[in-house]
Amino acid sequence: DDLAGDTALKDSAIEAVYHAATAKEGFLLRRFKGQELNNLAWGLARLLEESTPHIDELLRQIGFQVGDRRKRVSAQDIGTTLWAMGKLNFVDPYVYRAVAARLIDGSVDISRCKPQELSNTVWAMATSEIEVDDNQKDAFD
Repeated sequence: DDLAGDTALKDSAIEAVYHAATAKEGFLLRRFKGQELNNLAWGLARLLEESTPHIDELLRQIGFQVGDRRKRVSAQDIGTTLWAMGKLNFVDPYVYRAVAARLIDGSVDISRCKPQELSNTVWAMATSEIEVDDNQKDAFD
């Protein structure tokens, strides 16, 4: 077993994914479907113990894609993406708000959410410890 070699290979692969996904201002990432975005976020969270600046940037871009109201996403995409962000201790209030807002903007039927999707979403928001101003009108209101 070459654990050091495995770690180096994993790190190199993740670095290559980061560069491919974020090149040209995230051109490739913009072409991802909702499920592909949540799979990428989930995979990162399963592979890594903690985030890095590159992973933070990749998660930020994934989050903004999932939060884009023009993109079709499901409650599972939202829950899994936010879960991955929470697991990696990624905190960006704008990203969390953009993604969570999809649950109340009418683009995702929250009444059809599975318990796991809702619990992942709530867990991630609690883990992020995002503080919300009383005057803000967003998904946290």
